[in-house]
Order: sequence, then C-alpha cells, then structure tokens
Amino acid sequence: MHRRTAEITGLWEIHNDFKSSLRQQSQNLNSVRAELGKKLAAMKTLLTTPGRAGKWSAWLKEHKIARSTADRLVVKHERSLNPNPNCLTDSISEPTDEEIQKLFDKIAPKLRRVLRTPASTYRFLDLLSSSLVLNREETDEGFIVVKPGVRVSVEQPLPEEAQAEPAPVIAVVPAEGNVESASTSMAL
Repeated sequence: MHRRTAEITGLWEIHNDFKSSLRQQSQNLNSVRAELGKKLAAMKTLLTTPGRAGKWSAWLKEHKIARSTADRLVVKHERSLNPNPNCLTDSISEPTDEEIQKLFDKIAPKLRRVLRTPASTYRFLDLLSSSLVLNREETDEGFIVVKPGVRVSVEQPLPEEAQAEPAPVIAVVPAEGNVESASTSMAL
C-alpha cells in the first residue's frame, strides 16, 4: 500500500513538473513567435516593395522558412499593432432578444447535464453574475441581480414573516423548432 502511494505521489510530482514546464515553454514559444513575427514583418516590408520581383518568397525558401507560417506570424504581429482595424467607433451593438434566446437554447442542454444540483447551479450563477457587468447586490443569503437601471440596496434583513421561500432557477426551453413561444425567467 505504501509503495503504491509513493509511486502515485512520485508520478503526481512529475506530472506537475511537466505541466509547469510546458506552461513555461508555451510562454517562451509565444514570446519567440511574437519577436519572430516582428522581425519577419520588417523583412517582408524590405523585400516586398515594388520592383523587388518576389524576393520575399525566395528569401523564405533560402532560409527554409515556410511561407504560410511566416505570413501568419506577420499578420499576427500586424494585428497586435492595430487590433481592430475595421472598427470605426468603440460602440458595441446590443444583441437582439432573438440572439440572446438562440444563445440560451444552445447552452441550456449542456448546463442541465453539468449543473445537476442546486449548489452547482448556484455556484455557476454566482460566477456568471460576478464576471459580467451586472447590478449585483451581496446579501447574507447569497446575491441579488437587479434589472439594469434599477438601484436596490439591501441593508436590513426582512422580518421572518415577510421572507419568501427561495425560488428555483426556471428555464423554459422550447421544443425543437418552436422558438417564438419560448420564455426564460430566472429568480436568484
């Protein structure tokens, strides 16, 4: 028994060392790719000016660098310099109710498979509501998510006779192909 435990513990330490090493190597590789993309972009600018007769491809071939990889690294470097070249303003359009319903219909089955208990559902909703920009109030019993534009302050606990039973999370998912009659309601 002790031998197996020692073997498992040893393998677990090796596993963690490899994970840490891979994470470090991945970070190093990303740094090298970023620097390589920067240098390749500068070289491409030199070699692809008018009148150079395709020297970029020849230069890559001479140095045994795959053109697709080089071009991909150059594009990634250029995007890092100007992340949103087609964005005219910083405004973000609001999704439609139909788009939101479509997203819900897509993720609801997986959520139901994974979140099987009230505790796991609560934990998911807690993480979701805290990671999104929501009007959220913390209480002793949990949290309250308030509609945008409404401000609620929870300062005094309600008297026991005024407290309601916690409402479960209810999601009505339409039968396949019947999206227009679907409604979704949540009580936290």
